[in-house]
Amino acid sequence: MGLKDYSSLPDKELVDLLIQNDSGAWDYLLLDVVAPLSRMRKYVEICNRYAISSDSLVTRVWMMLTKDDCRRLRNFRFAASFETYLFIIVREAQRYEIREKTGKIQFVLSEDNEFCSRIRCKDRSDAPDLVDEMRYTNTLLGKLWQENPRHAWVLLMRNSLNMSAKETAAFLDLKESNVDQMNKRAKHRMSELRKADN
Repeated sequence: MGLKDYSSLPDKELVDLLIQNDSGAWDYLLLDVVAPLSRMRKYVEICNRYAISSDSLVTRVWMMLTKDDCRRLRNFRFAASFETYLFIIVREAQRYEIREKTGKIQFVLSEDNEFCSRIRCKDRSDAPDLVDEMRYTNTLLGKLWQENPRHAWVLLMRNSLNMSAKETAAFLDLKESNVDQMNKRAKHRMSELRKADN
């Protein structure tokens, strides 16, 4: 009896096998589908910046899909192809890995209200004013996040993580031409929140 050709299976049959913990189905999914997706140029460029390996993304995808008794797989409704869904999962896994690599992101505003580079701070007792400013800015950022999460993401990526407009657009599935405009709006809204709080 020959080996089963998982690549020819309908999406629903493949997902059912994954939920049943079929080892062959999982090998096919992770090695033949997810791994190539994780090596796409748009992911590799960003992952290289944060020293995230392709294997880490594949492992993260596996953890996400198997969590809570394969909840994501059980909830998949086949409105789109399973591969399209996996593309979204890989992107989400990359975001998770970046958050883990960078730790809690903290910010400080400069005198002209432009965001400066991210600050890693374990013991900043030598600069209490700077710590207070970071905490206050994080509070404002939390308000922006509640109003418009996508604007907050753009603000973080462009000004804290120093990602290009092209990288940010690819990461958030935006048009590159919209990124800088969203960044300006996010900065303007942060300024408004600061003025309203004073």
